[in-house]
Amino acid sequence: MTVPKTHRLGVAFTPLETRAEVIVEAGVLAEELGFDHFSIAEGWSYDSTHLLAEIARRTERIELIASVLSVYGRSAGTIAMTAATLQRLTGGRFTLGLGASTAALVEGFHDQRFVRPAARLERYVTQVTALLNGERLPDPVVGEVRALRLGSDPAPDLEVLVAAMSPATLDLTARLADGWLPFFIASSSLGSVIGQLAGVRPPDLAPLRVCPPVLTAVGSNAEKARAHVAANFVLYMTVMGDIYPRLVREQGYENELELILTANKRPSDGIVPEEAEELLAAHCIYGAPDDARAQLDTWYEAGATDVALLMPPNASFDAIVETMTSFRDGAR
Repeated sequence: MTVPKTHRLGVAFTPLETRAEVIVEAGVLAEELGFDHFSIAEGWSYDSTHLLAEIARRTERIELIASVLSVYGRSAGTIAMTAATLQRLTGGRFTLGLGASTAALVEGFHDQRFVRPAARLERYVTQVTALLNGERLPDPVVGEVRALRLGSDPAPDLEVLVAAMSPATLDLTARLADGWLPFFIASSSLGSVIGQLAGVRPPDLAPLRVCPPVLTAVGSNAEKARAHVAANFVLYMTVMGDIYPRLVREQGYENELELILTANKRPSDGIVPEEAEELLAAHCIYGAPDDARAQLDTWYEAGATDVALLMPPNASFDAIVETMTSFRDGAR
């Protein structure tokens, strides 16, 4: 699928959202409102590809993104089969996102050792891309058998996006992927990383899609919207392992992060002190509709080609609808 590379807007859900019916209804609504894409991150609850297939059945136009599938959760062959199947079922509207996931999920749920994640991610991107292009599985581990191709029609136009933040995964994204899925990067940091990626990207490849999912809550009650975003931001900083706090610290927000950690005796407190507002504002979109649309523009100005408005998990469906409709004029 050939995708325009400028200022596309979508809606996304995190693995913490476990209400399948809410995700599906939001996907259908996203098409009705004119959003460009709808993405679902996979964790330890629902199989995101099945939810995307259900949304595909009820939609006709919107791009559907698996954002992301863990390279520890399926074999490269299974991922290629799934992606090719969804590409066929959606009429060419499916986009595949791949990522290394986290040690907690890989070891605690998939029962695999979280070793050399960048190397595994590169291997999977290479193998899945080859299979989708109709080639035989490259570099099989078991060398005594003949490597196979997909038994179904290949899907060479299917785009592969990679979730990356470490130097090694950013490097492979620039070299091998069609797009980058950055998570928990500040809008102010985005441009410099895009420049680094451009310096590594082979000149014969098209420019990368840059598709940050941005935690978003918008409504007429601006304080309530901020509270939704703050509560979920705190969860990522306190109970989701060390990867997200480390990313925040590396971007220069160590003092603000410590203020948040000190203010929250329990993760459920959801407190972001005023002194840490800069940290929240750099990573999220929230508040009244006019303010939120202005915040969205900063991501495009930083170099994003796509933004996915990431819905706070467990928000009421009315709150989700209010957030989505706040951007209706911005959706195409």
